[in-house]
Formats: sequence, structure tokens, C-alpha cells
Amino acid sequence: MSESSKQKPVDLTATIHLNQLRSVPDAVNANNSENSTSFEQNYLNQLKKLPPDTQAVIEKLKEDQALLVISKGPGIGARFLVNKPEIYIGREMKNDVVLDDITVSRSHVVIKIDNVSNSLSLKDLGSLNGTYVNSVIRAQSVLKPGDEIQIGKFHLNIFTKTAKKLTN
Repeated sequence: MSESSKQKPVDLTATIHLNQLRSVPDAVNANNSENSTSFEQNYLNQLKKLPPDTQAVIEKLKEDQALLVISKGPGIGARFLVNKPEIYIGREMKNDVVLDDITVSRSHVVIKIDNVSNSLSLKDLGSLNGTYVNSVIRAQSVLKPGDEIQIGKFHLNIFTKTAKKLTN
């Protein structure tokens, strides 16, 4: 038997760990109140950055609906209506929201609407790269309007009509 046949084969695959690519946001580092803004101001700033047609869609949302808007990554500006009790997000076509990129798991995350408590929650479905809410990796999280959800290369912000009322 030759020497080369005794060597173990080289593994040419690799796992992408996005948490190694993340920087800690300024809001997490800020210890004083100068650098942090109120929820209402932060939400207003996000709304102002949206195109007028997206703002109009948010204005027309029902109380039990939300809108996901891609703010960074592939497909910037794409909108997804969250209007069912459970919205599945992933790379496979069977999902309600399909994010077509290798950094997204086939079944990555589910967002649930609780109409009784009028709240949104997120649950990672065992994805390889994890799910980030406001730059912090989370297996589960209660979502607030304006939160940034990172799924692979995609950064999505969540908007609701209820939050819009809070800012008026």
C-alpha cells in the first residue's frame, strides 16, 4: 500500500459562521444616554428612510399584520407581508418567505403572530448560521416594531401599524 493511500482525505467543505463577521453595534456599547435614541425616534428614523410606497403599505396594515422589509443584503427594498399566525422563512420554495442564498437554511426561522397579546415572536428552526435580532444571536425572541432580523446575508426590519400610532 502506498504512503498516499494511507493519508486521510482532505475535507474540502467548510461551514460559514456569520457570527465571526459581526461587529458589535454602537447601541450595545453605549453606556450613556447620549448615544441611544428612544424607541419612537428610532422607529421614525427607519420609517423616513423607506420609499413612499412602502410607507403607504405600512399605513394600510391591519392591526394583526406586519411588514418585513429587506434593508441590507440581496433584494434591498423587497417587502413581505406577515399576515398569518405563522410565517416560515428559509431557502426552500415551500416557505412563505423564500430567501435564496446559501447562507440561509432550508427552513431557517418562523415568525408567529399572537393575536391575543398582539405580539410577534421569532423562533430559529435549528439553522446552521443562526438568526440575529438587533445584532444578537437568538434562538427565540419577542419582536418589537423596527427590530432588525438577520437571516444569512439578509437584514430585514419589521414594521407594524400599531407602532406607527405610537410615533404620532
